[in-house]
Amino acid sequence: MTGVGMLARIFIGEDPRRSEIIQKGAKLCAALAPTWNPTDGSIDMYYWYYATLAMFQVGGGHWRKWNAALQEAAGLFQHGPHDGAQAGSWDPAGVWGEEGGRVYATAVMTLCLEVAYRYEKVFGAR
Repeated sequence: MTGVGMLARIFIGEDPRRSEIIQKGAKLCAALAPTWNPTDGSIDMYYWYYATLAMFQVGGGHWRKWNAALQEAAGLFQHGPHDGAQAGSWDPAGVWGEEGGRVYATAVMTLCLEVAYRYEKVFGAR
């Protein structure tokens, strides 16, 4: 819920460049960046989405580190064009994967990847 908390603070007007608590959250999220490992419990697409929104707003080195990890995790495990009906999707792995299924996984991963293209920065600077 760190990502959700950071995002809420930003959206109610707390400047991530000046907020110590948002910077601490960004440091924590950067340390827990997306990693696709189905055996260690590290896949949590719900967390990834909200943390991606928050880290994008924070920007700087935290965002670059987070986004690189997200791009790697997403890119390596998205089904390719030779995977038939699964092409373009992600497996329903991780914390909510079984409950949400392939549609959930693909929707959330797509939302994660579009953050930098869909949203403006609340406080401007990238």
